[in-house]
Amino acid sequence: MSDKAFEAFKKDNNHAMRADYITFGALAIIKWVKRAWQVATAAERKRIADILETRYHELSQLKTDDNSDACWEDYNYSQKEIARLLKSLK
Repeated sequence: MSDKAFEAFKKDNNHAMRADYITFGALAIIKWVKRAWQVATAAERKRIADILETRYHELSQLKTDDNSDACWEDYNYSQKEIARLLKSLK
């Protein structure tokens, strides 16, 4: 996916790309990866995998004040989905 296409995606999904919502942002990254992977070159696929790996590590280090079950359920889903995508990309 070209930078122009990614910028268009971010514009369409601006609410999901906000850095202060890490788990929700992770879901946006998952959506972006599924879409981008179909048209990506080998170099772009490596970049996508690097982005996913970075996001996975950010999620694994995430500390939150909201210990509600729903928050942790979203967090665990995001991390598991990213791990699954990383495995399928390699």
